[in-house]
Amino acid sequence: MLDRPTARELVGLGVVLYLRSRRTHVPVWSIVAFSAFVTVVTGLVGFDEIGLVVNLDVVLFLVGMFGLVSLAELSGLLSALSAWFIGRFRSRYSVA
Repeated sequence: MLDRPTARELVGLGVVLYLRSRRTHVPVWSIVAFSAFVTVVTGLVGFDEIGLVVNLDVVLFLVGMFGLVSLAELSGLLSALSAWFIGRFRSRYSVA
């Protein structure tokens, strides 16, 4: 069972979120990877327990979703969908 977060963890989360808001060029995945590295190095999760902690189905799902969204963005599909959706507005305040 997971314990409630400590003050140190909450402050750490606040610092990470603040730095992320100020440095938008830092990818989110790099923060997540660094957090996982720190978790293993500090001994919160043992090296032999990594396989038990990580849910491979979730990882593969996220990799697939991020891949599909990247392809849609690079191909211009997301721009076309957003232009179509915005074009459906008759005025600033109503959706037709």
